[in-house]
Amino acid sequence: MLPPTPAWIDPAAAAELAERYNRRFEALWLRMIGADKASPQASVTQAAALDRRFGGKEWGEHPYFTWLRDAYLVYAEYVRELAALAQGDPESRKRIRFLARQYADAIAPSNFLATNPEALKLAIATGGASIAQGMANLIGDARRGRIAMTDESAFEVGANLALSPGSVVFRNEL
Repeated sequence: MLPPTPAWIDPAAAAELAERYNRRFEALWLRMIGADKASPQASVTQAAALDRRFGGKEWGEHPYFTWLRDAYLVYAEYVRELAALAQGDPESRKRIRFLARQYADAIAPSNFLATNPEALKLAIATGGASIAQGMANLIGDARRGRIAMTDESAFEVGANLALSPGSVVFRNEL
């Protein structure tokens, strides 16, 4: 029989963190339904102002999108703080924090059409052409087997792209 595996996170610290964030989510809900007319939580307002994904005025014009933004920012902060509580060797802790950031970024409401007021506004303004272009990009990326971040035809070896012999000088697990 294997010995018990030690907890990767202190249960008391995780419980305290969960309780603190439960109170923050409760405050968001109360504000959403109009039961709390107080100003937004300072940390959420500050985080929204610093996050360029929510820079468009549309995020603050409709209560639904404002709530999505604020709830996401609170949850993303919770995920990062929970990952920071991880115990173990430094390399494992670094990986956990990295994965937590990647997860939080992946679930941002700005990444999805139904939860992004700027994308919805553009889709309406273009009569759906922006969605069609996005789908064409998705299909092209799938065919290439990778995501294109730039116009690859803009680069020509010897003209604006250098090519020299060599080898990998640093490699990590990423």
